[in-house]
Amino acid sequence: MLESTRPWHVVLGGNLPLDRVWDKRLRSLGKLPAVSYWKEVERLPRVARAFDGVDTLWLLTSDREFLDQWQPEQWQAVVEWVQSGGRLVLSLGQNAQRWGSGSGPLVPLLPATPRQVIQITEAPGLESFAHADQPLGPFTAVTCDRSDLPALTWFDARHAGRQPAICRYAVGLGVVTWVMFDLDQPAFESWSATPAVLAELARQAGGEPPAGREELTRRVVHIGFDEMVGQLRSALDFFPGSGLTGGVALVSFTAVAALLVLYILWLGPGDYALLWLLKGRREWTWLTWTIGIIAFSVLIHFLHTRWKSPAGPIVNRVELVDIDADTGHVRGTTWASVYSHRLAKYSWHLKPSTPIEGSELQLSENLLTWQGLPGTGLGGLDRTAVETLSGIPYPIRTFDELRRADVIEAPILAAGTRALLGQWRGKLSRPIGSGLWADRNGFLKGSFQNPLSVPLKDVLIAHQRWAYRAEAAIEPGATIRIEQLQRRDLEWLLTERRILGTKVGYASTPWDQQSRNVDRILEVMMFYAAAGGRTYTGLGQQYQSFVDMSDQLSLDRAIVVARVSGPAVELLAEPGTDKTRGQCRTYYRFVMPVRRTEYPVGEAAVQ
Repeated sequence: MLESTRPWHVVLGGNLPLDRVWDKRLRSLGKLPAVSYWKEVERLPRVARAFDGVDTLWLLTSDREFLDQWQPEQWQAVVEWVQSGGRLVLSLGQNAQRWGSGSGPLVPLLPATPRQVIQITEAPGLESFAHADQPLGPFTAVTCDRSDLPALTWFDARHAGRQPAICRYAVGLGVVTWVMFDLDQPAFESWSATPAVLAELARQAGGEPPAGREELTRRVVHIGFDEMVGQLRSALDFFPGSGLTGGVALVSFTAVAALLVLYILWLGPGDYALLWLLKGRREWTWLTWTIGIIAFSVLIHFLHTRWKSPAGPIVNRVELVDIDADTGHVRGTTWASVYSHRLAKYSWHLKPSTPIEGSELQLSENLLTWQGLPGTGLGGLDRTAVETLSGIPYPIRTFDELRRADVIEAPILAAGTRALLGQWRGKLSRPIGSGLWADRNGFLKGSFQNPLSVPLKDVLIAHQRWAYRAEAAIEPGATIRIEQLQRRDLEWLLTERRILGTKVGYASTPWDQQSRNVDRILEVMMFYAAAGGRTYTGLGQQYQSFVDMSDQLSLDRAIVVARVSGPAVELLAEPGTDKTRGQCRTYYRFVMPVRRTEYPVGEAAVQ
């Protein structure tokens, strides 16, 4: 059993010395990434969701006997997992034509067609990539029909027009690192720089734990959570307003304390003083004391009626829909917090939809479950104390081989909340496409058209280290030109960096870990690494790292984020509840491919 915040690497088809690649800094943390070597084909998952606990999947293709035993469903599970946001390191060399050309199972994950296997006798580019102190012996590699792939390194030190050795590119919502040779060849087994190559591949794939996790955890223990999703859940647990406005009225501690003091004063000196003023008998206290208790009960009932919450549950939720414009893959996430003023049981399920004109959503899975709170706060996953407030069990009912899951009769205590997490995946019948390109300076050009049937608000377009924000809403079918938008530094925008008064200098606005600004929290979660990660927020994002898509910005991808009115999914409850009660914030995130141009600097480019 592994902690959900601990990076997990799974190697398929061979043995790699991954346990030797983590440096002393990571070893000093006491939480090295876990490595598993999977060799049992019959137990290999047949659904993409089964890989979601994996941070990085390493697929070695030199063992043909091992891969020949795979079933089509197992190949498809790996492909769908990557397209839905997974990270894959693919070592595909001498068997590249068998698995990556024609109707091979790895064709959807490759940006080019493998051509021929060649013998590499010298690889100065790869040796420089690994900072090797000794040369690499002869080995075999594969060539492809493209020399312009986004390469991390080339075999030759002078890469112009040469064969790339390691490429990193986006596939759907995921990232693939294609190693164009077999990492388990004898030349690499005896090469002293092989651990350095593996360490760099792991770093590029985002498989290292954040430094200083324990120290930062101690600093934020007072807020009860140490992950960004914990702050999001804490914000969703706030239901402002009153019963008349669809919210939950919070009774202040001062009001409760004042009522208690008044009640105690009446039971003691108050009743005695009343009898003394009325010059009555002391035995009348049985009557006056009873009347006082009834009066206070009526007062409390009156205040309860005034502060009363709505009869049905209140649902605060945030929805994030990710759409890959190139392939049409869709991934949706719903975070919800449900409040009930009385003890009740509710069954919940999701019903996703999409407002994209002329395209239908074909769902592949639709899952809803409880949402854990990472940290040591009340109800946190890291608490050691046993909580017995609600020992009522409830099932998560699954259908269609784990492709659908509903929450059945989940109890909610009186004036309590329950957090839910929903995830769904699918594919559009017609991809959106992209009209974006980048000039030789790396600046984004072209146009973006609203593909939805509802207006897009607060539109932010991010590419590489730049951000472009549209001031006005984009109506359905309308188009904006990127050249007409103001360009800003993305990190400066996310951290709200400001000028320091009259001084020549800048400073970021400190991150407020107790803020309830859901829009601000989700914005930083979506670009967590670009904003500075844990260094800026003091919180981690290992628990739900898929929300951060900063790595797509450097892979010829632009990310368009926009807010829309109205939900993207229906959160249905049994017994039924008013759909309009509570707050719902819905964000769409479009991952758009960006074409690269070769126009000279200053020359007018034509789309």
